[in-house]
Amino acid sequence: MKDSDLDRLEQARGNATAGEYTVRQIAPDAVVIAADEGGLAAVARLAVTSRRNVRECKDDAAYLAALHNAAPDLIRLARLGLSASKERSEA
Repeated sequence: MKDSDLDRLEQARGNATAGEYTVRQIAPDAVVIAADEGGLAAVARLAVTSRRNVRECKDDAAYLAALHNAAPDLIRLARLGLSASKERSEA
């Protein structure tokens, strides 16, 4: 991973709907990733093709929401790691 990769991730995160993401099942066949920004705003709606896939869809949505919520800290830690790696290689 390079600084430019982290820049792209940071930009993508910045372009996404702001707020903490949560997952809601709004119908038997629909799961929504919502941003809590002083009220819920739907970010993505995932259609479920069968009842069997509801749990899988909710798990996928939870993963995406968790990545979004953790992205600032993960990017910061990755930048620290890259910086430390550069310092070691320059020494």
